[in-house]
Amino acid sequence: MNTRCLSLNDSDLGPFSNTKDWFARENFSINWYAVQKMQMRFNLTSVAFKSLGPDPTPDCFQFRVTIELDNSQHDGQIPIILSMNPGRLDCPDHSQPVSNGYTRMVVLLNLVVIFTSISSLILCLRALLRAQILK
Repeated sequence: MNTRCLSLNDSDLGPFSNTKDWFARENFSINWYAVQKMQMRFNLTSVAFKSLGPDPTPDCFQFRVTIELDNSQHDGQIPIILSMNPGRLDCPDHSQPVSNGYTRMVVLLNLVVIFTSISSLILCLRALLRAQILK
């Protein structure tokens, strides 16, 4: 059984365009007829911004992805097992609060909706109370 590990670092991302060229540069080829088991592991980092609220803060996640190919039976069908383990990361803090016109408009719109809903509730309750009194 041959084991070979390839590593793609942040410094290598500049010339990276696709995996086929990267495999060729690393002199890595796969003889698919002889493959019995293959495991690929990599990490994906994601940043999601909360756009609502007066102070949008990012949520940072890291996904540890493992893809396993098992061709030990050589029956023409390769089962693929995908496992993903998410983890929350500490995002770097922003030195100044982020506030722009869009977030202020969203907050204002939320306040208008809340005010309209409360007014509607009060008017409906008043109408029900008057209907009960008229009976």
